[in-house]
Amino acid sequence: MPISVAEPAASAAVVERTEGGQDSRLFVKVGRCAEHVLSIVITVNLLSIMLLTVCDVVGRYFLSRPIPGALEVTELLLGALIFSALPLVTLRNEHIVIDLLDKVIPSWLVTVQSVVVAVFTSVCCAYLAYRLWVLADRLQGAGETTATLGIPIAPLAFAISVFVGLTAVTALLTMVVPPPEREGGEGHV
Repeated sequence: MPISVAEPAASAAVVERTEGGQDSRLFVKVGRCAEHVLSIVITVNLLSIMLLTVCDVVGRYFLSRPIPGALEVTELLLGALIFSALPLVTLRNEHIVIDLLDKVIPSWLVTVQSVVVAVFTSVCCAYLAYRLWVLADRLQGAGETTATLGIPIAPLAFAISVFVGLTAVTALLTMVVPPPEREGGEGHV
């Protein structure tokens, strides 16, 4: 899944489909801003993981001094990376898709399928966001931290809950403004 701050492909597609009124232009501006912010968060997160890993490997194998707690920090950053990318993947319609029957079933049925999938995805993500929030609250109350560095786990759990909630909203928005059409290729079966 290539992520690029410089290429707002989904936003351009949204602009083309929603041209017309002031409301749709505001929606597009908010969407572009959210997409840009998420792209920056994902990019910084990925760069942090890469930098930490390189420094840890150099320290471990060339200086015999690994970075203490590097594995813990990498695990936390990886969790944040995966869930912060989820709303963007949903917005850009970059989930893995198996469309074996799309060519043989009527287009109206494909539309119904898309709506059902969007609603199901949104409901599941909303429930997961709620449960993650409850878990994060429990982690915060118990003062749970990582084993080596003592980093509190609750803020990450709250952040993941918010990202999953954004994914729920994004899935619903794909019913109003459908994601860009896929033309096959990578991740498209």
